[in-house]
Amino acid sequence: MSKERKILILGILTALLPISGFPTNWKKFLLFIVGILISYMAWQILRENKNNKKPQKFKQGIFVENRNILEKKMNKIETSSTQTTEMPTENNF
Repeated sequence: MSKERKILILGILTALLPISGFPTNWKKFLLFIVGILISYMAWQILRENKNNKKPQKFKQGIFVENRNILEKKMNKIETSSTQTTEMPTENNF
């Protein structure tokens, strides 16, 4: 049984314990145990994910292509801004 499925079952058990017919002290004890188990399994999953995560190696030229695109856009903006006409103002009438 996978850890995810165990956590799901423990979560369902946690939801059903308060409406079960157990005495109050038993419910408190069982909820405590279930909480500890869920925390432990979540910690195991986090530890596994941390160990399995490999550092990403970026290629050196990864941003060169983006820089060229930005330079082309900036050149278009500069050329279009120099070609714009002036808006008439009060002094131009």
